[in-house]
Amino acid sequence: RQNGRALQHASDELKSDREFVLAAVKEDPGALEFASEALRGDPEIIAAAAQRLN
Repeated sequence: RQNGRALQHASDELKSDREFVLAAVKEDPGALEFASEALRGDPEIIAAAAQRLN
């Protein structure tokens, strides 16, 4: 299990990698803050973060 906040220190390439970001957000919804702008608006990624918060 990896720390979702590690996305904060990831390369821009990883911050734009949909599967990587989705996995990070499922681990820690706060990781969404560090995803690329495009992925911060991705409905599946947003839903994964919201589900984890509930």
